[in-house]
Amino acid sequence: MDEHAYRAIHRDANPVRCVFAKTILSARFRCGAAQKMLLAERETVACIDNGTRELCQQLLELFAEKSRFALRRMDEAPLTHGQTMRIQIGGLTAVKNLSNAPQENGDDVRCIVKQIRQQFHDFESLPFDVIMREIVHIQWRGKK
Repeated sequence: MDEHAYRAIHRDANPVRCVFAKTILSARFRCGAAQKMLLAERETVACIDNGTRELCQQLLELFAEKSRFALRRMDEAPLTHGQTMRIQIGGLTAVKNLSNAPQENGDDVRCIVKQIRQQFHDFESLPFDVIMREIVHIQWRGKK
């Protein structure tokens, strides 16, 4: 199957793609609203909670916007895989450390996002200096 055909089938089979799919597939975080699917021998993640997906989308967009300088992205070029992983894993790790989420829900993206929204009332009021430090310094790959 060529890549264009796969992408077309993927859009039809998974219309509500999880915003943090790469992070969930890397097994760094999990999510109670995520549903893993296999499509053409590839794994993909759908979101089954539209309210949570909207919050995740807002948070990820803020991470990407605020990290432009920290990741030395001055143009509008698409994010590389490494930049995406840094933003997703580093951003979620930082807000997890900032949140008062219970330890048993510590790696659940839905719990983290809802807790951080409740705690700070607005994503704009998050301490982005702390979050950017985590995004820049996160080691998202294992040592070789």
